[in-house]
Parts: sequence; C-alpha cells; structure tokens
Amino acid sequence: MTIRNGRGFTIVELLVVVSIIGLLIAILLPAIARARDAALINQSKSNLRNLAAANVSYWGEFQDRQPTFNPDEWGSVPPCGDSGGCSPQNACNNWQQNYGCTSQMILGFSATGGIWGYWVNGPNCGFSVSTTCLQNACVYVPMCFDGGDAGFGSFRLPNIKAFASYLNGRYYDPVFFAPKDRINIGIAEKYFGLPDEFTYDGSNIAFSSYCWSSSAMWNPEVMGGVKPCAQGFKSPNGGSGANQRNPNSYKSPSSSQAKHPSLKTMMIEHNWLQNPPPQLANPNFAGGNESWYFNQGYNSQPVCAFFDSSIAMKGCWSAMDMDKRATRPSEQGCGLWLRDTPLGTAGYYGGQSYDFLVDTSFHILTRGGITGRDFLSEAQGG
Repeated sequence: MTIRNGRGFTIVELLVVVSIIGLLIAILLPAIARARDAALINQSKSNLRNLAAANVSYWGEFQDRQPTFNPDEWGSVPPCGDSGGCSPQNACNNWQQNYGCTSQMILGFSATGGIWGYWVNGPNCGFSVSTTCLQNACVYVPMCFDGGDAGFGSFRLPNIKAFASYLNGRYYDPVFFAPKDRINIGIAEKYFGLPDEFTYDGSNIAFSSYCWSSSAMWNPEVMGGVKPCAQGFKSPNGGSGANQRNPNSYKSPSSSQAKHPSLKTMMIEHNWLQNPPPQLANPNFAGGNESWYFNQGYNSQPVCAFFDSSIAMKGCWSAMDMDKRATRPSEQGCGLWLRDTPLGTAGYYGGQSYDFLVDTSFHILTRGGITGRDFLSEAQGG
C-alpha cells in the first residue's frame, strides 16, 4: 500500500490568495460601476432621442409650432388686450367668458374609462369639476413667473396625452423617466405594467425626468426679444401700459425660429442625475421628497437634446463659463440667460442650490427664448 503525504495550503498562502482576490475586486468594481453608469446614461440618451423624434412629429402636424397647451389669443382677449394686467389665471377666465371652454389638459384615460387631467372649469364649460382657472391655469402656460406656482408650467409635463400620443400614449411610460432618476422612478415604476394611460393611487404623482425649454415655448419677445440684448424680460402678464405687453406672448414660436439649433437646448434631464450629492432629496424643498434640479450643482451634467436633434451631455460649469464669455463686447455683450425675471437674480430655484459655486438657469431662462442659445460653441461644454 502506497501512502501519500498530502499537503494543504498554509495560512500565509491563503492570505496571499485572499489578497489577490481582494485586489482584483478593488480593480474591477470601479470599472463595473463605470460601465453600469455609462449604460444608464446611454438609456437616458436613447429616451431623449425618442423624445426629440416625437417633437419633430409634433411640429409636422402643428405647422412647425412648439408644443403649446393654451389658446394663442390668451393675451389679447379684453381686458388682457387693454392696459391692465393679464395673469394666466385672468387670461384663462377672460377666454372662457368670451369664447368658451379652454381645451383641457388631459393626462390620460384609465383602463376603466375614467379621465384624468388638470381641469380648468369656468363659464361655458358645461361639466362639473371643482377646479378653476385660479388653480390650474399655470399648468397650461410654459411657466408661471409669479404667485404660488412660480417656476411650474407645461414645460415639466411632456408626458401628458397631447404629446405622449406621439410615443406610446402613456403618461407612465419608461421613455419619460431617466433610469438614474431614483425618486421619480420609485413613484412611476409601479404603473409601468398597467394598461392605463394614467392612473392615480392617492399618493404622489411622478413628473417626467425630462423637461422642455420653457423659454423656447414662449413668444421670443417675452424672453428678451430676437435681437441680442435688445431688451430684458417682457412679462406676458403685462404691466401699467399696453406698450409693456405683447398680445402674442402666449403664442408659441415655430421650431424654425431657432437661430442656433445646435446650441439651443430643446429638452434636458430636469433633475441632477450625473455627479449628484449623496443626499438624494433636496432638503430646501418642503416635503423632503423633491429631487435636486439640474442647475443646482456646479458639477451637474445633464443629458441634453438640441433643436438640431443632437444629443450631448453639458455641464453647468460650462454653461456658466459661456454665460460669462457672452457678456464680453466681442460676443453678445450680455449674458445667455435672463436675470431680470420675477424669479429674481438667482433664476430658476437657484436659491435652493446645493453649493455656492453654481449660478445658471440655462435652458429655462434663455435670453431670446428659441432665438437664443445656451452655449457659445458645440466643442466646449463637457
């Protein structure tokens, strides 16, 4: 009988093997994380490509017009067309008293036939809902600049039925939600597999991860005119004199009015998804469940779709740099976004920013609206 003298691993050898495995894991994990992050960003880019294509289809059916959800004449119906003020709520009421019920902003139908929407009831509407122009008119215009709804508007709602019908026809469709948008995905994903165009379980409503450029949805005169630095903000609400109001303020421009289509953003990731802070929700907002916005961090880098349908990631630091360059006489001689709107010099929720370095409201308050630009060149910007 042959007896073999077997020999196992020593403790030292085991430690060496464990160390090698640990080293390999340490090397591979960051690479895996980067690959996963790149895949999520690519999915968001794919979503924006689909959204850009839907915009082109929309333009084709509406005489090249930007998405609009209020009647063009909201600013011209008396007394809005006179010297008095014309808030969206007043414009809505005046329209309904003179012309009839405003077309309703529908979110979608439920599988059982129920209709969900942001209703505005009033004279001549002929149906019974509790909401009024006072409550929901700000949802119909690109963005409200005054009052309790300041900063909100239809630019945040690309997934309403009027636009979702150019995609899959559903409010809660994955194409409207970036995979890195954890807060909104957490609300929306339970609805993804349902047959409803829209439904509501009594909890939170998720807004799309993407938003239009509110500035590009207004008549360019509202956002400072078609000539660089020709004027500042011109409120669609009017002022003390008729010369301070453009009765066509509420008429959305055509996409062909984009003078710099490769430099003017059309849709972007609304929330801060690239290089975000560890704290998921912005504590500066009430409720504790609101995401940080794309312009609230210096190193935020949203994925953007431009009016030429190109897709690129652009950093806030780049937008700030180009905004400063644009103030030089060799460029426009003024900034790329308006600081004289009722939102104040901090711009679009700039007062709720994460750090003191960031200072930009590109995309939202672009000077000249669709005729302006958010960047000075394609090559720079990250």
